Amino acid sequence: AMALSARNMRWKSAILLLLLAAANWWTAHAAGANALIGARSLAGLAEGGLVAIATELIARSRRAERIGGYFVTVQTLAQCALALTLALYVVPVAGASGGFLALGVVCLASLAVAWIVPDDYADLPKEEHFANVLTPGSIAALLSIFCYFMFFGAIWAFLE
Repeated sequence: AMALSARNMRWKSAILLLLLAAANWWTAHAAGANALIGARSLAGLAEGGLVAIATELIARSRRAERIGGYFVTVQTLAQCALALTLALYVVPVAGASGGFLALGVVCLASLAVAWIVPDDYADLPKEEHFANVLTPGSIAALLSIFCYFMFFGAIWAFLE
């Protein structure tokens, strides 16, 4: 996202969501390994663009740490809800193809949210002097994030 201009972010978000929906549809109907690799490559590029836009918007906000926390929380809860829905209702009935089609529908539904994305990036925040950054509260916050990621790493290693 940083390589592109900082204008028309709504349109760029919408185009990336449409590309991602198309890639998920293509994945559901892929007829061979090469088609599947192409579909997932397109999906990865679109997803990377969407994450880059979100990251840049958060980084340029006045309270990036707070908005970043909201973003991670909402994203995690939405992923959990969607994973549960896919696992319990979609995949048992329609298989993996149905799961990818459902992801495509989620992308299309997300187009409604694309229109509330700021159209232009804000200016970068001014430099701040970070005196007394390592307070007990900030150290506790960093340690909790560290433990959070250690937990997921341990679960991931256990599941593999």
